[in-house]
Amino acid sequence: MTRKRMGNQIKTITFSVEMARATMDDMKNNFFIPANVVDVDPYPVLDNVEEIIKKHSKFKVGDIVVVREPAKVIESFLNEKDEYRHYINYFYSSDGSKHTMKTPERFRLLKGGRIHTSKWIEQSQFSPGGCIKEMCRIKLKIKYIYMKKIQDLNEKEMLNYGIRKVSKDNEVFKYCIYDEKDYSSTPWSVMDKTILPVFKDHWNSSNKKIFSYENNIYLFIYEFKCI
Repeated sequence: MTRKRMGNQIKTITFSVEMARATMDDMKNNFFIPANVVDVDPYPVLDNVEEIIKKHSKFKVGDIVVVREPAKVIESFLNEKDEYRHYINYFYSSDGSKHTMKTPERFRLLKGGRIHTSKWIEQSQFSPGGCIKEMCRIKLKIKYIYMKKIQDLNEKEMLNYGIRKVSKDNEVFKYCIYDEKDYSSTPWSVMDKTILPVFKDHWNSSNKKIFSYENNIYLFIYEFKCI
């Protein structure tokens, strides 16, 4: 899905609950997606990064990107304060905040002389697919793009995938899926002492098997700033 605005192309990226939370808490400044390229002799990927980014990257430096995050419609109604126009109430699963907006025309169906809502409203789930463009509240601008193999990621890069480094005494540190700034719902006793097992499980559970950590794929890594 793309649209034009002020000369820049606005595109979308899907974030998990953890990634959306980390971004809003200003603890995430990059994201990465599978590059779907391989080394071919005599043209290794890392010797041709600029050309590969130009040809194969979904995003380019300067692109404006809006984030689709898990959201759910909880109510649809006719707003008597606005000439009984059709509205919806919805909330984001990343922080539970509730919002109201006018139902986009494309999701309103006329049946038997009455306005009905589409299945998107009736069956909206806690998934990024439930977050239409009008709901997107996080907007990013791509600042820099580079490439790495997934098994070469460092701790800082892995933390950007919705992982939190926590401590009770500032001496012993453990890792868990990101929850909130200073608290995680994962019990301390079951947290990992190294980041890799957490990252691997989180990555593999949210990506296709062909892009698994074990396959050591190439990634496009996008640094961004929130706007």
